[in-house]
Order: sequence, then structure tokens, then C-alpha cells
Amino acid sequence: MLSSISGIIGNATQASYAAANTFLDAFAMFRNSLGLSAVTLDLGVITGVGYLASSESKDLLDVMERQGFEATDEKKLMTLLQSVLTKPRKDGIPAQTVTGLGTWKKGTSLPAFDLPLFSYFRRLSLYTQGSTDEMDRPENQLRNSLGAAKTINEATELVCSALVDKLASRSGIPRDNVDCSRAISEYGVDSLVAVELRNWISQEMDSTIPILELVANTSILQLSAKIAARSRLVHLEAYKA
Repeated sequence: MLSSISGIIGNATQASYAAANTFLDAFAMFRNSLGLSAVTLDLGVITGVGYLASSESKDLLDVMERQGFEATDEKKLMTLLQSVLTKPRKDGIPAQTVTGLGTWKKGTSLPAFDLPLFSYFRRLSLYTQGSTDEMDRPENQLRNSLGAAKTINEATELVCSALVDKLASRSGIPRDNVDCSRAISEYGVDSLVAVELRNWISQEMDSTIPILELVANTSILQLSAKIAARSRLVHLEAYKA
């Protein structure tokens, strides 16, 4: 049975679809428990064929790659199908085959991957990225850049750029389509998402911003200025005084 990684990580806009794929995974395991053959392939990003192969889906594919998902091309897909059809049930091997999760990227991967359920996945991703210097990671680059900012306008631009990246990554829209003159609420940020965003701002920018200010009808640029002014990484004492 062809399932989807949506049943593993969830999808707030496709709850029924995620639940249906979770059922397929559970049904395969149930059949295995009875000694019967069954296996599900939990597929992720498929390239070369299907929906994401169309030119109008390029932006979505780019977003998913930035989030850390690993693409499966047609050749790899056919190899997976051949494997499970040849030996659909193997002793000691789960009936569920998960593909395409890729690697966890702090600050850009889907929020679901921050749950305790994926702690091993996060550790594994950090291990495979171990050759990357700690100071070169995107989140540390932002913190270092904020600490080196010479003016409040420079710090505001850095915060605004990071917010745009976060919104584009989370909503699946191209970065160039995020308008800094519009309110953050226009990009799918409700009170629940605002809690996640506030925690991210606190962790990555060392700044405290109330939920009501996050969802207020102010532009992203104005919000960025408030975040920059309150960030403990920005050392502009004359301005803050």
C-alpha cells in the first residue's frame, strides 16, 4: 500500500489525509501480527513524475527542500516498489517503510519535528551534520549578525529577513511573495502559530514579544523593529536608553 509521511509528521491542513495514511500503516502492522503479508511505503517528495514534476509546483518543491525533506526520484521509487513486492514480509522488520524525511534543520524544518517524538531523528540529523562548524549554522549566524549590528536599522533588517524566511518556510509560499509592509497575520499566523513564533523569536533572537503584538495589525517591518529594539543580542545602549 502506498502511504504518506503525512501520517508520520501530520499536516494541519490535511488532517483527514494524514489520518487515512496512519490507518494504512496500522493495518499493515495488524496483518503482520496475524502472520499475513502487508507493507506500506510512506512516501514524501516525489520528483520527476506526478504533481511536483509540473513547472507550477517548483516553488513548493524548493520550500520542501529548504525544510530538509529528501526527494525520491522515479528510479528510487521503482526500486522501493520492487523490494516490497519481492519480499513483502520480513521477520523482524516493520511493515512500515518511511522515506523522504531527510534531515532536521533547526529553524527551517516543520514545527512538528520539534516534538519529543522526533528527538532521535533530530539527534541523527545533528550527527550527520557534525562536520558543519557550530558558528556557521543559520541560527548562530543570525545571533552573531545581530550582535555585530551597528545601527537599529541594520538590526531591524536582519530580523525582518529572518521573519520572512520563517513565514515562507512555514506557509510554503515563495520568499519573494512575502511583503514586509503587510501584517504577519495575513500569512496564516493565528494565536496558536503565534505561540510557536514567539518561542522561536525568544530562542533565536533573544527577544521577548507578547502574543498580542505578534498578531496585531502592524507591518512585518514594524514588528521587526520592536523585536530588534528588545533583543538582548543587539548592543545599542544609546538607542535603548
